[in-house]
Amino acid sequence: MKVSYAREKSDNIRVLIAKIKAQKHYDNPQMAKCLGLKLGTYQSRIHDPSTFRSWELWNLMQLGKVPKEEKDKYV
Repeated sequence: MKVSYAREKSDNIRVLIAKIKAQKHYDNPQMAKCLGLKLGTYQSRIHDPSTFRSWELWNLMQLGKVPKEEKDKYV
């Protein structure tokens, strides 16, 4: 079964968030603060990653030190 483009991007973002949280030992409040979001907003974005704004994704990729060639997986 083929996964939709939006679903694939959302799944990639969820994996990136989990990777960052594991590497840096962050919890949700710390992740929200690093991204410049309120905790409630961050939790909403986690529930539906397609709602992340471009600047939030940029901050997330900066936090996760995503190489330039991999950034298209998330945007």
